[in-house]
Amino acid sequence: MTRVRYTGIADAKAAFTALAPLREQLLMMQWRLRPFGADYLVIDAVKRALDTAAYHFTREPDFFTPDAGPGSASLEMVRQLRPAASRLRDLAAEEDQAGVRRVLLALADALEEP
Repeated sequence: MTRVRYTGIADAKAAFTALAPLREQLLMMQWRLRPFGADYLVIDAVKRALDTAAYHFTREPDFFTPDAGPGSASLEMVRQLRPAASRLRDLAAEEDQAGVRRVLLALADALEEP
């Protein structure tokens, strides 16, 4: 097998590991935007470009994932939303439609999981 070397990047894994905080910040920014709106999609394009570059240089298709590792933006988002679980339960108790009630309770359960 031929070893591929890239001029200027002696250790691609270290280089992209250093960019992991940038990707986490992109995830945090994206979380605050309307899903699939123009702003959301621009951030998504940047995130995907970073993922593609990491794959190109490291040959690891999931270099930055999983997003739920210790200290990750995804995990931090869930932590920030946990206080909302009790409010979701209150809304479920007030809801007349059984389907909506089930969804609210499922969301509350998911937020309360460790």
